[in-house]
Amino acid sequence: MGRKLRLGVALLFSVLVSDVCALGPVGCGHYSRDVFDKDKSHLIHIPERCKEVRLAGHGGTVGDRVAELLDHPGSQGRFVDSLSLPSNSIDGKTGRRVVNALRGRDSYFGGVQMHRLDLSDNDVRDEGALGVGELLSHKNGKKLTHLDLRGNNIGREGIAAIAKGLTESGAAHLRHLNLAVNDMSDQGAVNLAAALASQKVHRDKGVRPLHCLHISANGLSGVGVEAILNAVCSGPTEVDRLDLGGNMAELRGARAIAACLQTVRTLRWLELPHTNLEEEEGMVVAEAIRRAPRGNLTHLDLSFNKLNDEAAIELAGALQDVNSRGGTIVELNLRHNQITDVGGKALDEAAEAVRDRVVRINIEGNAVSQEWKDKIHDAAAKKVVSIPSPPAIPPSPSRRAAAAPATRKEPPPPATDIGAPQQANVPAAEGDEPAGYDVGYDADAESGDAYEYADEGTRDEL
Repeated sequence: MGRKLRLGVALLFSVLVSDVCALGPVGCGHYSRDVFDKDKSHLIHIPERCKEVRLAGHGGTVGDRVAELLDHPGSQGRFVDSLSLPSNSIDGKTGRRVVNALRGRDSYFGGVQMHRLDLSDNDVRDEGALGVGELLSHKNGKKLTHLDLRGNNIGREGIAAIAKGLTESGAAHLRHLNLAVNDMSDQGAVNLAAALASQKVHRDKGVRPLHCLHISANGLSGVGVEAILNAVCSGPTEVDRLDLGGNMAELRGARAIAACLQTVRTLRWLELPHTNLEEEEGMVVAEAIRRAPRGNLTHLDLSFNKLNDEAAIELAGALQDVNSRGGTIVELNLRHNQITDVGGKALDEAAEAVRDRVVRINIEGNAVSQEWKDKIHDAAAKKVVSIPSPPAIPPSPSRRAAAAPATRKEPPPPATDIGAPQQANVPAAEGDEPAGYDVGYDADAESGDAYEYADEGTRDEL
């Protein structure tokens, strides 16, 4: 009887609580005056009915204060199921305190199950990652769908703890996992791969497996890249976007990529910049694209590598083969490689031959004359096909409710003159990226050496 009463109370309060709590300049909605003190420097309050909290760039004291507000069975933070604290200089001790507070809310109507956790661009290191692993294996973390820990200096021990938590929980609901820009190492990649391969999938309950995986810039060699690819391509996951950039894929990793392309049909975005791919590796990838069964691969990023004319010619031929089989590769990024006019000519011929399919081929930063660059750009500008959007990211239940249309009816669309020519869907200008989605890798076009993990339109979409 006591359990039924608690469930009834929980249901009642779930109807009363609001969706989003605006807690800062990057929060959702308008600024809440009663959240900070008069100097706007110290968090003093979380509105009682708040479910989604986002605070960015306020310093490490915010983490301590959030943990304090979540850490006792009082009034504040009891309903929070989505917590985003990016770029707050949160260290390992504070990070672990925050996740321990999330894990310890069992007394609140049977516990509060977290859906999103974003601690990106902090410094939680292995200590904070150990707490995240404990949360993942706890009932309050088993329904986590989005986990973002990029840029936290997490090493092998911390990755092992996260992998253990994923394995123990089954990670049935995890859709987006971002561990980019950490210190995973090959052993950490092997541990993570084993966890991903053991993911429990409940499609009969409408639950889909892992969708987006970012592990760029983690110091992996071909061994670690191969382990991740084997798990992604042969396990229960349905990865749509895979970012392996900034790791040394080597020939071993290139062959694993080739094997993955042969078997996976869900992969649309494959990012391999800064992976030290040379002619032989490029030829392996090109041949895999050529031989792969028709799939959904639409974006391939091979920028900032060492691919030469021979690799470019093979890639150009692979694009034409994909087109002949009804494929839809719409963007090939070859920025800052070692391609000359020979490879540029082959890519231009491919762009012209597959005009109805390929939208953009980016060869900036290569030793290609402006003539061939202009021709390739002009061929892309003639495209009239629609560019597939980035991987769709379903909103959380709270966002879905907040985004529900208003009661007033929208005005009907203007009448269209059937006899008039329809406007073509013109692709974005050179260098533009899809709005609202992270660019991932980029580097300074002048030096070619800088590495930056750009922010997306909405951080918690990863």
